[in-house]
Amino acid sequence: MEIISSQAVPDIPFDGQELQPTSTNEQRPNSITHSSGRICTIYTFGNAFKYVYTDTSRQEFFFVDITPPPVGFVGVEATLCELVDGNIGVVYYGTVSGYQKLRRLVISPTGTVVTADAQLDSWGTTHHLISSPFVTRLADNSYLLVYSHENVDTLTYTVGKRTSADFLTWSAEGTCGVGGLDSAKRIANLSLLQISTGQIWIWFDYLDAVSGNNELINLYFSTSDDNGTAWAAATKFTNYTTYDTVGRHPFA
Repeated sequence: MEIISSQAVPDIPFDGQELQPTSTNEQRPNSITHSSGRICTIYTFGNAFKYVYTDTSRQEFFFVDITPPPVGFVGVEATLCELVDGNIGVVYYGTVSGYQKLRRLVISPTGTVVTADAQLDSWGTTHHLISSPFVTRLADNSYLLVYSHENVDTLTYTVGKRTSADFLTWSAEGTCGVGGLDSAKRIANLSLLQISTGQIWIWFDYLDAVSGNNELINLYFSTSDDNGTAWAAATKFTNYTTYDTVGRHPFA
């Protein structure tokens, strides 16, 4: 057996196909493949969210509006996973009245609300900022949620972590203690994957250096062998050294 490795090649250009014509800003999509065969996606749509699903043969897209209940709420980013019963668990965050709100919701694969929206936590934006939530169902049918958490007072970053046995009730915030990083440097765009051995991988981009308005960003990962309790020191995956080429937003 021979293993061949080479440097990454330039991006493959492609135009893609517009899902729907709209003048409303659409951004930050997250997608999963449902056990039924559907592709399920959620993304930010203006100040709210849009849930998109396909039929089981993946021939047609259907769109469902998800409007967070707090008056004046501005949705920022959402993540989703398939629950044990086949429904879709959604975690999202946004801002309202000087606070960031982290909330959860359960919908059917076709977008009908199953369990009403509820708040998980709230932070005053003058002291704390979160971003890049990512939720997944683990092999033992528990749930793991991670996100970047910036302490504005100390200008430090941690990887926030919460766990749940049923997706409805979540633990208080803990941290993924990924070693080998400078807490003063930004961690963002988290992604989780559990492989067949049970090991969990967390991917993220990390701000290695700053020069004026330029940022040098590389991709890193860490692993956990105990369902996210302990994490290995971060491993640098890309090795960009100049500001004209950076790595952003990995997805596993």
